[in-house]
Amino acid sequence: PPFIIFFMYALFPSNKGYKGGSLLRIIQSCTNCDKNRTWESQPYIGNIPAGNILTSAAILYSGALPATALKMFNILNVATISQRTFFRHQTQYIQPSVDIAWKRSQELILKSLKDKGDPLILAGDGRSDSPGHSAKYGSYSVLELTCNKIIDFKLVQVSTIIISMIFTTVHCRVMRLAAVTIWKKVFSVF
Repeated sequence: PPFIIFFMYALFPSNKGYKGGSLLRIIQSCTNCDKNRTWESQPYIGNIPAGNILTSAAILYSGALPATALKMFNILNVATISQRTFFRHQTQYIQPSVDIAWKRSQELILKSLKDKGDPLILAGDGRSDSPGHSAKYGSYSVLELTCNKIIDFKLVQVSTIIISMIFTTVHCRVMRLAAVTIWKKVFSVF
C-alpha cells in the first residue's frame, strides 16, 4: 500500500526507490552494516514487471484507447507504462499469444467437427464502414451453423471495391477460400 511506502521513506531516509512503469523497487541500506535489502511491488514475467504487461493487456482487451487510458492513470497520479511501451507489449507479447490461443481453439473446433462426421453448414458475413466512409479493410467471418462457432475469419482489403459488391463478389470468394482452407485443416488435424 502507498502509505507503507511513504512511511518507509520517512523513517529510513537512506532508502532508494526505482519506478519502472507500475513496478516500484525499494532498496533499503543499513548505515551500520552496509547491507542492502530490496523489495519489489510485483513479480516478473521473464524480465518484464507483470503489472506492466497486465496493464497493456487490460487496455487492449477492454477496447479502450491506449492514450485515453494512460492519460487517466497520469491524472490520478498512478505509476504506469508509456504509450510506446503499450504498443511494444501489444506487438511482442499480447498479439502473438492471442494468435496462439485462436489457432488452438480453431484446431479443437475443426477436430470436433471432423470427429462428428456430419457435413459442414457454413454461413459467412462481412463487415466494413457504411457507404461514404473510407474503410480500407473489412472483416469476414465464417460460422459453422450446427455448432454455432466461428471457424475462420479474414481481413479483406476494401480499397477499390464498391460497397454493394462486397456482399456478393467478396462473399463468394471468401466462402470458397474458407471452405477450401477449412477442409484442408479438417483433414490435416490429428
